[in-house]
Amino acid sequence: MEKPRAYTEEEVIEMMMGHVRNLVNYWDGLGKSKKETLEGLVFSIFTMLDGSGDLPTIDLVLKPHSTDRKYHISKGANYFKSNMRISTTLHEDYCIYMKKHP
Repeated sequence: MEKPRAYTEEEVIEMMMGHVRNLVNYWDGLGKSKKETLEGLVFSIFTMLDGSGDLPTIDLVLKPHSTDRKYHISKGANYFKSNMRISTTLHEDYCIYMKKHP
């Protein structure tokens, strides 16, 4: 038996891609409308990112270009804050959003 070790980046990506493929197949096989299928798939992907099944929470972190802040300010526009983490409740946030914006 092999000594336990951390997964490699390639292994984690492979796990994620396999999970998404399984979600596509699952939602495609339910016979729902195209809109229901797409909304279900999006919800399931957000659930995966929030941590479900074999995968832990996957952080989404904003990484704007180093010149974006200055450029947006010069245009009088809002800008994205670097290193802002936006994950952990995405599937819940999606449900709330969809109720407000059907």
